[in-house]
Amino acid sequence: MSTAFRDAFAEDNNQEEEFKPLEPGTYVCSLLEVETESNPFDQEQQTCLTYEIKEGNAAKRRIWDTIKHTDNLAWKAARVYRDMKLEGDPDTWDEWASAVRGCKGRVYEVSVTQREYNDKVYINVNRLNPCTDNAPF
Repeated sequence: MSTAFRDAFAEDNNQEEEFKPLEPGTYVCSLLEVETESNPFDQEQQTCLTYEIKEGNAAKRRIWDTIKHTDNLAWKAARVYRDMKLEGDPDTWDEWASAVRGCKGRVYEVSVTQREYNDKVYINVNRLNPCTDNAPF
């Protein structure tokens, strides 16, 4: 067993680092995952989009955008759909999620802001802009 491996388990190397929230701005990201599941708290269906930052100091960090399948959040689903430049109008949440799932691997500029709630900082995805070649990273 290598010394580096053993050193990783040393007590002084296992100090929990404070994870700093992503700074507001625009990041070049690939759409890594699109998963639809039940929200564990209220059992409403939701779709979670996971983006991975591809460039700069934040490379390899991830951004999550969760959209609950409720009428009061249809505006957010429509914004994502339009920002992804998808064509047509889905008739159901399932059709919307399926179309968005078809964008996995595409590259977007993802604009984010921060918001605070109960002394915790959250990241909000505000806009998406497809990169011109949209080739997977």
